[in-house]
Amino acid sequence: MKKTTFVYTIGIVLFCGVIGLTIRSLRSSFLTLTPFVISVITLLILFLETKENKNLLFPVAITYLITFISEVIGVNTGFIYGNYEYSTRLGPKIISTPPLIGFLWVVLLLGSLNIFKDQKHPIIKSLCVASLMTAIDIIIEPVAIKLDFWSWFGKNPPLYNYISWFLVSFIGALVLNGYKPKDNLSKTVFWLIAIFFFLLNLTYIQ
Repeated sequence: MKKTTFVYTIGIVLFCGVIGLTIRSLRSSFLTLTPFVISVITLLILFLETKENKNLLFPVAITYLITFISEVIGVNTGFIYGNYEYSTRLGPKIISTPPLIGFLWVVLLLGSLNIFKDQKHPIIKSLCVASLMTAIDIIIEPVAIKLDFWSWFGKNPPLYNYISWFLVSFIGALVLNGYKPKDNLSKTVFWLIAIFFFLLNLTYIQ
């Protein structure tokens, strides 16, 4: 599959997702497909990116471990992000945490790094990436809670959830700083995901 075709396909799938999740009669079916669709999108992106940049494999693996372990600690202790738990909407769980969440972290980080690829200073670039990652988390949280991807014991995420998102994103960006995107794939997918959740914030009906 050509990358342009892949991007158009993702755009169509996410647009259909907005419609399906907004219409009550279709919502249950679309929620059932969620883990499969997200898994396919994230794994294909990582495959395409690492295929062209073999040096990216190790940083991606390290970043996956950092983000996934941070989620495991967060879910099981309340430390780092706050008191929350995952449902089964994102697929099977290991130590109360869906492995898929680590792949989502990595894909969003790659997209953010692609957006700031012209920034040469690694610290400044990582700060920019962490800021953008925190912004998209703010957009994702309300929809993810309504869709029962995860839930907070205090109903809403605490402020330090976003602070921790910033810090973990900063670390992840530093690990992936050697990423040299050869095209706009990861950047485009990042914006498509951002638009998807933004539209759901506007249209989603409880």
